[in-house]
Amino acid sequence: MITLLYASLIVFLLIFLSVMIIVARVRGRVAIGDGGHETLRKRIRAHANLAEYAPLFLLILFLLEFFKQEPWVIHMLGASFFLGRAFHAYAFLVHEKYQEGKLIKSLHYRRIGMSLTFIPLLLAAGLGIGMALNGLVF
Repeated sequence: MITLLYASLIVFLLIFLSVMIIVARVRGRVAIGDGGHETLRKRIRAHANLAEYAPLFLLILFLLEFFKQEPWVIHMLGASFFLGRAFHAYAFLVHEKYQEGKLIKSLHYRRIGMSLTFIPLLLAAGLGIGMALNGLVF
């Protein structure tokens, strides 16, 4: 199943973000919450944000695949969503810094990440509605 590939990739991203939280907790000596540490707060939100969006997306992706949507469509949606979540997480993990004389701003990565999250979600939902209305699901 194609959905299994993207679910697995998302699990690896979720575990990576969990490890980033653990590292920040150990460094900041914080057991619960963010302890007022900006870095820890951002890492917690990056993890939570992925955990909030991924289940619904994976459910609809699975249903589209189950009801025989074209494999290339499933891959396009899955890859876009995964990249979107990776860009969004990266935005939370980096701070503004200079690279090759240019200021890298995390907001830019957040915009890309949210676009690559919302577009596949909306397309998947639209395809699901279309399939349901065309009697392919009922």
